[in-house]
Amino acid sequence: MKTWLVSWVLLPIAAIGQQPVTWEMLQEVEIDYRQDSTHNIWELLPVYSDEILALDGMEIQITGFVIPVSLATNEFVLSAFPFASCFFCGGAGPESVVAIYPKKKIQLQTDELRSFSGRLSIYKRSDGLLYQLENARLHP
Repeated sequence: MKTWLVSWVLLPIAAIGQQPVTWEMLQEVEIDYRQDSTHNIWELLPVYSDEILALDGMEIQITGFVIPVSLATNEFVLSAFPFASCFFCGGAGPESVVAIYPKKKIQLQTDELRSFSGRLSIYKRSDGLLYQLENARLHP
């Protein structure tokens, strides 16, 4: 019975090939600050949990609010929060957004609640967003 139950739960994940990821999972990061004396600026240094590090390079699926960044280059950000409360405008942290780089051109409106899948990349430096989804595909 246990084998059947485990197979029944894991088979859909294996068949789809994507790990469902929640915003709560992505919050398992601490941000340290360090002064870069060469450029005389403070930089953010993310310290990820082992669970997040295990997701680096994996095919994942995540749902959030769409925020177009550049329609010309087809770049979007997916946020845990609507535009007015997102990392760029509100009080949320950098762990609440994922850069979305779609496989093909798509048109979406600000604050649409949508799901994407793709390969998760985790930034190890402070020169970009903490998370990005490469070859992203939109789910209906």
